[in-house]
Amino acid sequence: MVNKLVMVDIPGATLDADTRAHLERFKPGGIILFRKNIESLEQTRDLVLELKALLGDDLLMAIDAEGGGVWRMNFLPHAPSAMSLGASDDDRLAWDVGAMVRVVCAPWASTGISRRCWT
Repeated sequence: MVNKLVMVDIPGATLDADTRAHLERFKPGGIILFRKNIESLEQTRDLVLELKALLGDDLLMAIDAEGGGVWRMNFLPHAPSAMSLGASDDDRLAWDVGAMVRVVCAPWASTGISRRCWT
């Protein structure tokens, strides 16, 4: 059951036969999505649904999107990095950016991306 402790990425925005076979064989506990996997909200939703159908509803889904230079969802407003927020030494700004990220990323809830990724 060590496979349930492993999170992997996949090569593209859709599941090809080789990727599907690899995932079925190793059954990882989680999938992390990068820019190469995300084209639109609808496409991402379809991909996550397909992955969960293949690997189970308990599959942990995540997006590599910590803000700043790493923001995978180019069709959504860009969030500043945690480092730049910390450097500002402005508690109110950090709070406001957190609220903005929660609102902007709320549609991701419909994709099946694990909620803890943005709250």
